[in-house]
Amino acid sequence: MIKLLSYPISVIYFIFFGITLVVFHPIQWLCLNVFGYNAHKQSVSILNFFLLRCSNILGTRFTFNNPHHISTNQPLIIVANHQSLTDIPPIIWYMRKHHPKFISKIELGKGIPSVLII
Repeated sequence: MIKLLSYPISVIYFIFFGITLVVFHPIQWLCLNVFGYNAHKQSVSILNFFLLRCSNILGTRFTFNNPHHISTNQPLIIVANHQSLTDIPPIIWYMRKHHPKFISKIELGKGIPSVLII
């Protein structure tokens, strides 16, 4: 029964995921090219908030517990075990004060809305 429910829920997820990327792509472009880098940074954070909400459609729940007081005025290296939809949006949203960046091959971002190479 759960497997039967997973198919329509997956379709609903992909619709919301696609709409989120298509809506935020022009917002990110506008923020970066008109309002500057800080506006772009905020639009990326909001995009990742909505990507987390899209994952909630699938039943995914995120918790972030940081008992350490990490300073925002010094460099910080975050090492994730892999870069995927389960790593990147939560790291960007919950660590947005630390301004995380990711390294990947340039080919991975070509032709995908809302993936800007800076």
